[in-house]
Amino acid sequence: MTAQDPFRAAEAQFRLLNHQRATGQIDEATYRNALNALRVRDAQGRWWMMQEGTGVWFVYEGNQWVQASPYPPAPQPPSPTPPPASQPGPAPEAPPATQGKSLGGAIAKYTLIILIIFGLIGAALALFVKDFQPVMLLGVAAAAALSWILTVKSLSEQWEGQIVDLRMERVRVRGDEDEPDTWENVLFAYIRQPNGKVRKLRAARGWKVGDYLRKSRGDTMVRKVN
Repeated sequence: MTAQDPFRAAEAQFRLLNHQRATGQIDEATYRNALNALRVRDAQGRWWMMQEGTGVWFVYEGNQWVQASPYPPAPQPPSPTPPPASQPGPAPEAPPATQGKSLGGAIAKYTLIILIIFGLIGAALALFVKDFQPVMLLGVAAAAALSWILTVKSLSEQWEGQIVDLRMERVRVRGDEDEPDTWENVLFAYIRQPNGKVRKLRAARGWKVGDYLRKSRGDTMVRKVN
């Protein structure tokens, strides 16, 4: 048994607790009590515990909790030796292609799709709705414009990060004019980005804590990269 084994075991228990809370198997109080008890004492007698939600390790030193890592730093690979000046090295390879699709091309593609869909809706209204009024097309045009704005916003986003928590939350769903609002349970993923910010996103099927996600500019899909 190595010195790092207790920490890895605690991390596995932490992931299990997050899953149980996200799926409603345990409540918030049970989750926090179990997490507070999930501590590790190292060979120097120091106490370690993970932060709620992120899983980041903290050690108790100097009468306060300090963020730290219980694992030794990975050894750095040796720097490659440059070729002699009299013997130039091989030509460098071309840089890899930029991930994601062309933003301009993607916007043009989805603009055409939106025009076709809402054009068909407008034509259907004109052909099949009794007492059709041209003003009805204004509503179709407004819906098409809103759909286009949201699509362009999604295509323009570019980010990546790791899922640090999955939480089941109640979301209010607005009803129609004659129907009351309802509530439904939705699973959300909390994604920590390289800049330290946490992004909240409705979780897709198959996502789990520890997955690394990437949203490329010009693409509407969020993809797992591990």
